[in-house]
Amino acid sequence: MTDPLHALIDVGARFDRQGFVPATSGNFSVREGDGCWITASGRHKGRLLATDFVRVGADGELLERRSGDARPSAETSIHLAVYRAEPKAQVVLHIHELHGTLLSLKDAVARAPWRVELPSLEILKAFGSHPSDRKLAVDVFQNHHHVPDIARDVSRHYAGRSPEVPGFLIEGHGLTAWGESLERAEFAVEAFVFLFRAMRG
Repeated sequence: MTDPLHALIDVGARFDRQGFVPATSGNFSVREGDGCWITASGRHKGRLLATDFVRVGADGELLERRSGDARPSAETSIHLAVYRAEPKAQVVLHIHELHGTLLSLKDAVARAPWRVELPSLEILKAFGSHPSDRKLAVDVFQNHHHVPDIARDVSRHYAGRSPEVPGFLIEGHGLTAWGESLERAEFAVEAFVFLFRAMRG
C-alpha cells in the first residue's frame, strides 16, 4: 500500500495549493479488499504523512493504523457507500472547493437529492461523454449532522444503478469524486471544478 498512500499524499499537497481542502477539510481513500485506506480524522491534507492513514473494513471498523491516535475520517461511511455503488471505483476524493460548495446550496429548498445540470462543455469528455450526447447533471445530497445518514442516502439513491457522473455534491459540504485509478479520480475532480467555476461565472 506504500505507493498508493504516497500518491494520495502528493494529491493532498496539490489540492492544498489549489485551495480545495482548507484547514483539515476533505478526505481521500483507496480501495483495499472490501474496505479501504482512508485519511485519518483531523489531518491537514497538504501536510499528510504515511502515518496519517488508517485501514477500515467494509463496515467502517478500524483494521489498522500507523499512528497511535489515528482514527477514521468522519466521512468514512460515504467513501464505503461509493465503493459499494460503483464497483469499478478504486479511489475516492472528497474536497471542499468553493464553487461546488456554493452551487450545492442553490436549490436547497428542493427535495433531496436534487440535481444540478452541468453545462455542455468539452470537458465533459473527462466523464466519457461528449457534450452533444445528452445533458448531464450532478446529484446533490442533503447534509446530515450524522454522517452515516448521508451514506445511507447515497446507497439508497444508487441502489441498482450506476451514477451518471463520477461524483456528487453534499449540501454545503463539497464534492466527492472517484475513479478507476488515482489519475482518473483526480481528472474527475479537475473536470468538476472547471464546470462549477464556469457555472458561477
